[in-house]
Amino acid sequence: MVAHTVAYQALGWHLTGTGHLFDGRVDVAAARATRRRFAVGSVVYPTTVGLAFLSAPLTPAVHGLLAVYYAFHQVPVPTREQAPVVAGADG
Repeated sequence: MVAHTVAYQALGWHLTGTGHLFDGRVDVAAARATRRRFAVGSVVYPTTVGLAFLSAPLTPAVHGLLAVYYAFHQVPVPTREQAPVVAGADG
């Protein structure tokens, strides 16, 4: 789980850092601001490694709580307002 969180966190930081793969409607600065919200796993999953030595039953419970956090704590894709397209206008 630690390896997964490191890999996904690195991917997320790369994608939000560059922003070049985003749709044109995505507000890149606002997308970067969501990084901290998803970095919870980067701290909690390594902590569960130590927790496993103290309480084996508590470790999967913490993993389950993180799964619930990520499943229900969804963040809408931040978009920016774009100028309306005028029909017949040369662009």
